[in-house]
Amino acid sequence: MNIKEAKQRVGVLVQTFRTEKQERINEAETRLRFIDPFFEALGWDIRNPKEVRIESTLCRSDSTRPDYRFIIDSKTKFFVEAKKPSVKLTDPAPVFQAKSYGFSSKVPLVILTDFEEFRPFRTLARPKFERPTEGLIKEFDYTYDRYVDEFDNLYDTFSRDAVASGELEKRIPHDKKEASKTVDKEFLADLSRWQEELAKNIALRNSRLSVSEINEAVQRILDRIIFLRICEDRQIEESEILLSYADKESIYPKLLKEFVRLRSKYNGLIFNEHRLSEQLSIDDKLLKEIIKNLYLPHSPYRFNEIPIEILGTIYEQYLGKVITLTPSHRAKVEVKPEVRKAGGVFYTPQFITSYIVKNTIGKLIEGKTPEQIAKLRFADIACGSGSFLLEMFDYLIRYHIDYYSANPTKIKTVDGVPDAFQTLDGLWHLSTRKKKEILLNNIYGVDIDPQAVEVTQMSLYLKLLEGENAETFGRQLSFELKETILPNLARNINCGNSLVGMDILDMNKDLFGGTIDLLKIRPFDWETAFPEVMKNGGFDAIVGNPPWIQSKYMNKIDKSYFEQNYKSAKKQFDVFNCFIEKAFELLNKNGVFGYIVPSRFIMNPDYEPLRKFLVENVVIDEITDIGEKIFEGVEMPSLLLFYNKNQIKADSKIRIQINVRDLTSSKWAEYFILQKRFSQETNYLFTIYEREELHELLRRIEQKSIKFGEIVNNARGVEIGKKSELVSDKPKRSYVKFLVGEDIGRYYTSNQHYLMLGDKNTDYKDVSLYEGEKIVIRKTGKGINATLDCDNYYVIQVIYIFKRKREDYEHRYLLGLLNSKLMSKYYFAKFGEENKQAFPHLRQTAVLELPIRTIDFNNPEDKAMHDRMVQLVERMLDLHKKKQQAKADSEKELFAHQIKATDKEIDELVYRLYGLTEKEISLLKKEKN
Repeated sequence: MNIKEAKQRVGVLVQTFRTEKQERINEAETRLRFIDPFFEALGWDIRNPKEVRIESTLCRSDSTRPDYRFIIDSKTKFFVEAKKPSVKLTDPAPVFQAKSYGFSSKVPLVILTDFEEFRPFRTLARPKFERPTEGLIKEFDYTYDRYVDEFDNLYDTFSRDAVASGELEKRIPHDKKEASKTVDKEFLADLSRWQEELAKNIALRNSRLSVSEINEAVQRILDRIIFLRICEDRQIEESEILLSYADKESIYPKLLKEFVRLRSKYNGLIFNEHRLSEQLSIDDKLLKEIIKNLYLPHSPYRFNEIPIEILGTIYEQYLGKVITLTPSHRAKVEVKPEVRKAGGVFYTPQFITSYIVKNTIGKLIEGKTPEQIAKLRFADIACGSGSFLLEMFDYLIRYHIDYYSANPTKIKTVDGVPDAFQTLDGLWHLSTRKKKEILLNNIYGVDIDPQAVEVTQMSLYLKLLEGENAETFGRQLSFELKETILPNLARNINCGNSLVGMDILDMNKDLFGGTIDLLKIRPFDWETAFPEVMKNGGFDAIVGNPPWIQSKYMNKIDKSYFEQNYKSAKKQFDVFNCFIEKAFELLNKNGVFGYIVPSRFIMNPDYEPLRKFLVENVVIDEITDIGEKIFEGVEMPSLLLFYNKNQIKADSKIRIQINVRDLTSSKWAEYFILQKRFSQETNYLFTIYEREELHELLRRIEQKSIKFGEIVNNARGVEIGKKSELVSDKPKRSYVKFLVGEDIGRYYTSNQHYLMLGDKNTDYKDVSLYEGEKIVIRKTGKGINATLDCDNYYVIQVIYIFKRKREDYEHRYLLGLLNSKLMSKYYFAKFGEENKQAFPHLRQTAVLELPIRTIDFNNPEDKAMHDRMVQLVERMLDLHKKKQQAKADSEKELFAHQIKATDKEIDELVYRLYGLTEKEISLLKKEKN
């Protein structure tokens, strides 16, 4: 229906409601007669569960799920919570209920309605019961008598077409203040608080326990409580089981009996016998507080709505802390030393895990039957809290559902339970048994942290139970399954150091400075842990996000072992080097690989051994530059690396994607380059920013040149601290003239400062560095910004200093080349820093690689071009000074015109120097810069 017809239909609904509103209408009738047709008028297919998921009022036993979820491309865009008209929608209880759904699922909008009122709320931030108007979007807070007058506004915001085109987000953008109060941050804060309070109480009441035992016990107790609470909200267990213990005495012994009951039903690591945690004394007061804060109205958490992926982000941060003991046996929680060195814990965003899994495992299973897939083995060898394993599991479940729904005759039935079935709402589900098979057959993980292993197993168990409810679960249990619900994952998810084998025990301990702590190093044997996988040649796919720890931050044992056992661990290296190499070793002959790693490895000289290893041993399938700030709080530029172990061929091509900000779209630069090119590059540089046609041109430029670093000596300026005295006016005390980054432009300096000398903690460097003629280049800014300093300026460290070590090349000649359009094009085409925001655009090591056109001073033509460049640059320096001194706008405009003309002349001279044709110049101009 068109918008005019939709508006008329809503008008009829309004008139009907106005006539009948005095009657007692229940919620079911309100939904059927008014709310359903209202959203149908907005273009939503209410009867299509893939577009609008409706919670049946007939089978709802409580209020754990929202009435409607509106879905576009499998993603929930907003919820609607319905009430009967007699309920006051301004009361705290229904508002809190509605907002808790959006908060728990990270869905930014919930509409609370009884048709009489339409009340939308922002829901990303933690709702507060006592603040029912908080988050209300007042411009859409309508009563039914305004629906017709405001229909265009409603339609343009909440209709299916409007939501699909992004209008909802445009018209109701996220409130940035909500970002610090989302469910992951709030639940992490609660979980961390319970961890610390439990640790303190257990340490106080159980003085015999060691620090490792307390860590293990606290983890197991919290995991059991949270797992049971999630099962309650999913209606797999009866509601409020935990809450029933909150007002009892001797709570913990009673809870242990409950856990024994669950052990026989679920099995799995969480409820298996754990004598350590089952022989403790814990105060009732603390357990009452934890339990009550998991239920309404004290808690806003709807555990059936919190996605398992969000729980993963919470636990990843949680695992970054560890319980320690004071000499008096008092517990406290601290950040783990390795986390402190790394600058924090960084959970891989779901869109990254999804892309990597889709482009590795997805390609391997495409077109295969469930029986064929059952023979494949996929792993994350640094799994952390299990984000990649969860994505693998989810992808496999969705693939199997699609397969069975398209091939229903292929569904097998075992012990009366079919592998897949449809529920009352028409949606397809896999049986719990089938999901167990997938988990045990296909998913493998290793992590050095035993707590991470436990969390990973719990997350996979919860993913296995995801989508289950009273109907689906009861249907399967009614067949009297012969085994427990949860599988034993001890053979799939192991604790150990993926990179360190048992051979470390035979190494010379003098190298390590003494005894090896096996509990800290946790050496791991792959053949023992996964005998069937290794017997069959290894894994079919390895994916993940390995630790990013540079060798200078490693302990002596790890560093020494890596250097002796990994080809890529030379000079300055990173842990991810070793993980990339280890993955190669563990993959079978047709295995595929996908990692997210720092971009620094593709061009940094320190990573030459890793690049050489890759070029010589694997077929690199894809390198995708995804830019900066991928991880919250981390500015490090990152990329995705994919390879396979097939035979390298002369024509093997790599798919390159540059500056990808949205992996769900295709709006980025994409092209292919030959892998063999990297083996021909100096230091095996991965010159991914050069398309093939541009690559040949840049090589020709290099053949006519000498590296800038062979002509000049280089240095950086003063590294001043925050307390250093830097002033704009000439001071009376000891000072030097000083330039900061923003003072440097192309061919000029401005905004002179003065630096006070005398700070004993400041490294000013030798005065000779600043004296005499020198080229200075600012580290940041658009393009290359270089000028000549003849005034003995001291400069800040973010300014690079260059002084010629060969007398034949004039500084002004070099400066003209550096500031030319050609040199900027070359730099960004080769080193790819152009679109970086958080990190410097120019790296000094890269600047030293710039190709300076060699001059044969015995050749009159060469010498004439050299001397002409010197003249033009001298003119440019003079014009900039005159422009700065000019006071009248007309004078400034005149000098600006002359500067532009001279700049053009310099660029044309540079093109002649390098012998570029018109076609080649045109190619360079096409490159964005």
